[in-house]
Amino acid sequence: MHIYPDPTPTIEVRPTKRSAWQRTKSLGSRCCLVIGMIWVGWHGLVLLATGARDYIQHDKPSATFPSPDQKYKAVVFCSMGGGPGASYCSTSVYVVKMETPDSKIRGDQDLAYAAECGGLAEGHWSENIRWISQTELEISFDPTMGASGGELKIKGYAAGGAVHISFPFKRGGNSW
Repeated sequence: MHIYPDPTPTIEVRPTKRSAWQRTKSLGSRCCLVIGMIWVGWHGLVLLATGARDYIQHDKPSATFPSPDQKYKAVVFCSMGGGPGASYCSTSVYVVKMETPDSKIRGDQDLAYAAECGGLAEGHWSENIRWISQTELEISFDPTMGASGGELKIKGYAAGGAVHISFPFKRGGNSW
């Protein structure tokens, strides 16, 4: 008895590398794939955006205003962070002795003004913060903006009671 090879040729089937788009055949599967890609892309962008904003201005002053005799300084800190739906922005003004390093400024005893952004017209500090004399500081702000949704803190004295602070209210750039 002789064994003859099978006359039918054998075809070897190897899987080909195909993309996820090529492997999905139905419209429903393709819609789920597109929605998933959009979801991952959006959350990736949100993560990048919030990650970049979380470090903005927590330990470096936005502006510094020395007193006329150079003994004291008013230091402005602006802090921003969070992300979509949970973002925050606050402005604080501290009054300390001139030799105090910026990294050591943060105590309540030195705090003169603290509120949400908007009340001091951020970026235009020199229009709202000015020394009247060597120991008198004036901080003008709009109470309808800076305290609209949060807490407003103002103190009449700072730098251990050596500096008197006045707070004339402004609305839309005009004094009340």
